[in-house]
Amino acid sequence: MGKESIDRYFGLAISYLMPGMVALFGLSYRLPELRSWFGLVAEHDTTFAGFLFVMVASIGVGLMLSAARAFVLEELTTLAKPRTGDWSKRQAVEAQYQALICSHYDYYKCYGNTAVAVVIFAVCYLWTTAAVLTVWDWLAAVVPLGIVVALLLWAAINAIHRFEDKRGDLLGWPKRA
Repeated sequence: MGKESIDRYFGLAISYLMPGMVALFGLSYRLPELRSWFGLVAEHDTTFAGFLFVMVASIGVGLMLSAARAFVLEELTTLAKPRTGDWSKRQAVEAQYQALICSHYDYYKCYGNTAVAVVIFAVCYLWTTAAVLTVWDWLAAVVPLGIVVALLLWAAINAIHRFEDKRGDLLGWPKRA
């Protein structure tokens, strides 16, 4: 397994697996079937089948998070709308282009997808515990989560802008306004 494979799998793990696991764990507060998946891991020896089942489910949820992230950041707000230009130079610089994806675009997906996952986690957790929370408990939960989501969204937008700028330089596109 070469460096390219490791970079690719690392990118997939941080872009889809990790945010998917966060959202899946959050959903487990509302869906008892999911709670049993996480509970089984804590109560019994982990089996390969159980591990694989949770990993595949996390990747699937991560892909759905990616769709939500793309809708919010690229379509709804246009804060991360991709630039277009002349693609004729890409084949000549493919290795550098793939390095840009590993260095910036995968992190954009990680930060953006994790922001969506944290919102799902927070909504599910707070919805489950709403009856026992006081106003101060709500504030103590919502304010830090809001800060975390804001930081993740800032990091996502920063990463995609760096990617877009470096991709434009690599492919000889005009500078972004």
